[in-house]
Amino acid sequence: MTDDEITERNGWSPGQVQWHVRGILERLESRSRVQAVDIGYRAGLLPPLSNPPSLNRPLDPLEFYAFVSSTRGNPRRVTTRLLGVGTEAVKSALQRVHKRLGLTDGKRYGPRAVYLLHNAKLLPDSHPCLCQPLEPLPSPGELARLRREFDAALIGGQGTPCPRCGVQVKLNMTDYRALVLMARGLRNPEIAEILKTGSRFVAFRIKRLRKVLEVAARRPINRAGAVDFGWRAGILPVPANLPAPPPVIEDRALTVMRLIAQGSTTLQAAEAIGVVQETVARALRRTYEQVGVTGFCQSVEAVYRLHGLGVLPDGHPCGCTPSPGAAPTAGT
Repeated sequence: MTDDEITERNGWSPGQVQWHVRGILERLESRSRVQAVDIGYRAGLLPPLSNPPSLNRPLDPLEFYAFVSSTRGNPRRVTTRLLGVGTEAVKSALQRVHKRLGLTDGKRYGPRAVYLLHNAKLLPDSHPCLCQPLEPLPSPGELARLRREFDAALIGGQGTPCPRCGVQVKLNMTDYRALVLMARGLRNPEIAEILKTGSRFVAFRIKRLRKVLEVAARRPINRAGAVDFGWRAGILPVPANLPAPPPVIEDRALTVMRLIAQGSTTLQAAEAIGVVQETVARALRRTYEQVGVTGFCQSVEAVYRLHGLGVLPDGHPCGCTPSPGAAPTAGT
């Protein structure tokens, strides 16, 4: 709460609120309200919440140590110096956590964030007695190493190695979640809403993800191609609510979907199989109905669900092997 809210709720004057706050800070030997809340919770003075928050992932090292530094009464400029990162990096890390906690109204939410993080068991909870030594903050080099290890450890997106050359794609959690949501046929604004971020950031991450996959596949990758790669590399989970029994997909529709999965447009697919574009469009509409696909990104979701049904090729997508159904090169 802000001082004004405390004044209104308790019927105190602003001076009384300031007097009580100063008394609490002095009694707890703390330099800030954030530190006072941290000490109060770890000393058992604050009650735990009956419904603690649940974050979708743990704090990354910068987020964690930025909050740890603030609970020691350090202002932001001291935190940036101790951790060896820029002011904007620390500010962004704190704001990301505030947003995930639902603290976006612009009020004084530093103490509230620390209280919620303690309830979520994401901050150290040892007794705050001065006889207990404080864990030192990491050096800038150590923090950089921890951040690299954290990104590598957030593996929902670790693919299987290529059996021929050993190439293995690893995605951090943000890229992995974006790929999963994209495979479910969601557009960028819908993905941004779920990830609690902006559409431009989602577009940037998907563009970056496609470049990562293009390096491994050694060919251009669009959204459908990214989903095809993600499935065949063992990154994506099995789709939910697949039709049972599996529908019988006609041969022409399967050929078109193989081309779509390799990055072709409907026009390119029509030219490849020697039919008009409307014939391809009709085959796709029937396929979408059979696998239960609706919405704007139908071809992307259809590739995902057809892979889940086992009707699209599932060999490893590494660029050292030819794409399934690709035309043979000269001399082969």
